[in-house]
Amino acid sequence: MQDRYLALRATPGDWELRDVAVPSIQQVLRYGRARTVHALFDAGAGKADANVRALWDLADASPNLTVTMRACRYPHRLKQWKQLPSNLFVSYEEPGACVDAPAKEIRLADTETILKGESAEQAIRTILCREIVPARRKIAGIRCTPRARAKRSTS
Repeated sequence: MQDRYLALRATPGDWELRDVAVPSIQQVLRYGRARTVHALFDAGAGKADANVRALWDLADASPNLTVTMRACRYPHRLKQWKQLPSNLFVSYEEPGACVDAPAKEIRLADTETILKGESAEQAIRTILCREIVPARRKIAGIRCTPRARAKRSTS
């Protein structure tokens, strides 16, 4: 059987995703007998740098494990990421949010983040995504894009 999926949810009570992320993946690796495991986590699995490091150490020790996690957007990290030069970002076009919506531009940068108390050699690979949102202007209480505004002014 190929392409099997397993969804895990945080437990109720005073446990958080960061409390169960590593033990859950260890259990899947031990008993699931999967050739490969790609673990996708929300930021809740990495609220502290120690949680992030624990998942990355597990991935380093398990050749069949890949971990993808949304980073917590802490103010000090956001400040660092916003200071990255624009030439690090590669532009891509994605379909719009719904049918007939215009395509949207996103920009991706492959960089690294140094965790608290660690050195640059231990940095974690980080992919940053910036969605480019066209400027919107408010006309008579209606939000519209510049293109829609141009159509209104000619009618």
